[in-house]
Amino acid sequence: MAGQLDEIIGNENLDELRQKLNEGLKKGGSKISIDNRLNYNVDLSTEFGKKYLEAFKNGVFLKFIVEQSDSLAKSLNEIETDNYSRMAGQIAEVIKKYISIASHWNELVKDESKQYKDTLKRFMGTHQGVAECFLLKVVEKTKGENERNVLITVLNNVGFDFTEGFDVDIENTSEGKQKIMIIFNN
Repeated sequence: MAGQLDEIIGNENLDELRQKLNEGLKKGGSKISIDNRLNYNVDLSTEFGKKYLEAFKNGVFLKFIVEQSDSLAKSLNEIETDNYSRMAGQIAEVIKKYISIASHWNELVKDESKQYKDTLKRFMGTHQGVAECFLLKVVEKTKGENERNVLITVLNNVGFDFTEGFDVDIENTSEGKQKIMIIFNN
């Protein structure tokens, strides 16, 4: 999440990273919080988990997630195991939270006594495969399976690298609605 900052070298433990990111905060607190929707829930000792791990080791992780994980989880009655649709939905829920916050943030920005900037920035990190599911699902629903498969190839069938990801911009329009843009550059 902060991999592009000069002070982040990539081998910090969580406490060191927290200290670097929270340096200079005026009101205390932390810039780091945990949202379990950004985590993944796969028990690697189950049949599903073994296939999940095998796909990762064999370099076909995203292909497995997209093409097989939903039906495999259903056939094995893995109701809590993360699969393609569930992981995409979890990221969608996080984004939905910020869509609901956007109009409230806009009101705070208009209050000049608050002196807030008009942009609320959040950086989120997750495990490889989780965020990719959301992006792949968006491409699948808006551009079709062929374009989704092209993106899987672009991601080398594995997923984002350490500092890669996508941006979600939520813009408040003059009509009181939100315009949502998902930006991925590779």
